[in-house]
Amino acid sequence: MLDKELLEILACPLCKHPVALQGEKQDTLVCGHPPCGCRYAIKDEIPVMLIDEAQRPCPSCGTQRDWDADHDTLRCAKCGSTFDARPEIARPAGK
Repeated sequence: MLDKELLEILACPLCKHPVALQGEKQDTLVCGHPPCGCRYAIKDEIPVMLIDEAQRPCPSCGTQRDWDADHDTLRCAKCGSTFDARPEIARPAGK
């Protein structure tokens, strides 16, 4: 189980939104920003906060999305949806 203080400071490395524990065994951290929705495994009580190892389900169809590291973008090959994680695009100014 992750320490509460650690959980409070963790953020999604892609979009910088807070993450929350999920899963039957609370062994997954899930980004709280639905358009991103990356899921990070916890192995031996250590969060694996690597985007390339994360589950990146498409919010529209559930398919694993491809990550373009050069542009911080997630793209779904099945339905074509795109999430751009660059701060000025992912969130309105002031949020």
